[in-house]
Amino acid sequence: MHTQLFPADLWGRIAAKLAGVPRIVTTEQNVNVDQNCLRETLKRWTYKLADRVVAISTAVKKYTQESYCVPAEKIEIIPNDVDVDNLKSKISNLKTGDKKIILTVGRLVPQKGQKYLLEAFSILKNREGLELWLAGEGNLRSELEKQAGDLKIDNQVKFLGRRHDVPTLLAQADLFVFPSEWEGLGVAVLEAAAARVPIVATAVDGILDIVDKDSARLVLPKDSRALAEAMELMLANPDKAKEMAERAYNQVKSNFDIKVVVGKYENLYQRLF
Repeated sequence: MHTQLFPADLWGRIAAKLAGVPRIVTTEQNVNVDQNCLRETLKRWTYKLADRVVAISTAVKKYTQESYCVPAEKIEIIPNDVDVDNLKSKISNLKTGDKKIILTVGRLVPQKGQKYLLEAFSILKNREGLELWLAGEGNLRSELEKQAGDLKIDNQVKFLGRRHDVPTLLAQADLFVFPSEWEGLGVAVLEAAAARVPIVATAVDGILDIVDKDSARLVLPKDSRALAEAMELMLANPDKAKEMAERAYNQVKSNFDIKVVVGKYENLYQRLF
């Protein structure tokens, strides 16, 4: 039995144990710093029923050890994946117009740090000819829209809502920015790297499993000015940005492609059997 996400983890682990299933595997997907005490207690208790825990990143492994008292030897890191070839097949040269597009993809929630991106965009020295696209939905949307208006950048900022055509957006983007305060593993960063879009991101655990200082511009979280400077550097040096994007692509292809991740799960299951 392999469970994933809270309801399946809670009831699935209990049901599997009661049914006599000989091996129980579970995947931990995030650093859940905002969950309540009851949920954390239930997860800690039922984790004792699992034979192996898959953490999607080093950050999630550390969090699982500390929050749920799971021994390190019981945890394996197997990341989330991206189907690099499939993503590549969906991307064609769809660039239209002469504006440079800065794209971010993620839920509009505090964790994702979009308010710092709006602040950073507002202080860019050469903002003329740029647009900022925010793909995603969440409870901060109205607050972020108001912030864009207060910063007088609302004519250059597009809130795209929930999208199911991220490859199309990536094909039009000149720069991908991911300003999260924390991450389990930034899947949107995986997709941007697989699409060879230059990346600016925060240097937080979960993102640092994907890219490094040679494959992305990395800044501290919650630092709007540093974020703006990193964006300026990438936009002003397209050749260097392209070189870094190629490194990010190769890192993702080698470590996060669906074929690589499937192989890791196959290996785990075979060892457990």
